[in-house]
Amino acid sequence: MSTSVQGLRIEVLQPGQLDEAARFLESEKAGGLDKDEWLAKFGVLWDQNPFFDTGFHARGWVVVDENEAILGFLGNVPVRYVRESTEEACYWATTWFVAEKARAHSLDLFRKFMAQDGVLFDTTPTPGVELILAKRFKFARLDSEWIKADYILPIHLRPCAVFVKWRLGNRPLLRPFSVAACMAVQALTWCRSVVGRLKRHPGIEVKEIDASPADLDGWWASYKRQRSYTLVRDDRSMRWLYFSGAYCQSRKVLEIRRGGALLGFVSLKRNRQPAFAIVELVDWAMLDLNEDCLSTIIIEVREAVRRWGEDVAFLRTNAFNARMADLLSRSGFWKFGGKSRYYYFDRTRKLSPSALHATPVDGDRSLFP
Repeated sequence: MSTSVQGLRIEVLQPGQLDEAARFLESEKAGGLDKDEWLAKFGVLWDQNPFFDTGFHARGWVVVDENEAILGFLGNVPVRYVRESTEEACYWATTWFVAEKARAHSLDLFRKFMAQDGVLFDTTPTPGVELILAKRFKFARLDSEWIKADYILPIHLRPCAVFVKWRLGNRPLLRPFSVAACMAVQALTWCRSVVGRLKRHPGIEVKEIDASPADLDGWWASYKRQRSYTLVRDDRSMRWLYFSGAYCQSRKVLEIRRGGALLGFVSLKRNRQPAFAIVELVDWAMLDLNEDCLSTIIIEVREAVRRWGEDVAFLRTNAFNARMADLLSRSGFWKFGGKSRYYYFDRTRKLSPSALHATPVDGDRSLFP
């Protein structure tokens, strides 16, 4: 059912409108994707999504004019979370764009998303949208310490220097110093990692996988018992997020074992720029481990990123608790302060920030380059 507002109307996005929606998003320069790339992305968000039910869920909502032209778009990604071992429906908002002449209907568009039952997430808002989420729609912000800081590890010198030159932009006088600065940072990083001397646990095995392991169900049963509220990470979720679609070519999934037993997963995303790449740690889903095990995993992830290509400038991650923050610093990572942009809305008010185990995989951020 559509809502008419001053000659425009807001309606549920239909399969027959996907082509027009992709054209609109390309014209708005949304996400830097062209029309064909948006159509492929729609396949990831809905067609390949095991939690999307065509008979129940909306793909999203659009603002259309009398000529059926789309002037506004808000995507809706159904997912499943586990609260105290019980699955429940949740929704990620994605790609909220409205043309200037239809901007008066932006809030009505978002209210369609708000009408759904379940916890709602928006993890990629612009600063302006942040104010709307907090003030108008009463979203809460996840302010866990780990999410407020990025930990950056330089990987290869040449792409690091290219990255610094790119960041300097129109300050050519500083460019000759970029290589020297990167060499100094690399040397300091090596010294810090040597001084930190993380311990390797001899029983830890780390390897890349391209499919869900056979013992995933047993691991998932143990993992969800250790978390009050977390994204479902069973075979359905793993295949969707990591092992289907062309976009998965820029992902790596590492499984972690000890004595043959599955301990968890680390997933990585490669963001390719014209002359360098940055690897982001997207997910860290691990059973509770001691410090030696965590140290070994950090070392092995660092080495896996080094082998991913000579064009990798940095590895970027977050700390997931105070202990991991200390281990990252000791292994050469540099800490940069930041601000959380993870927002959620729970109309039951039963979900506390401390209960939510969140990583960068939560929200639409993980589904884009």
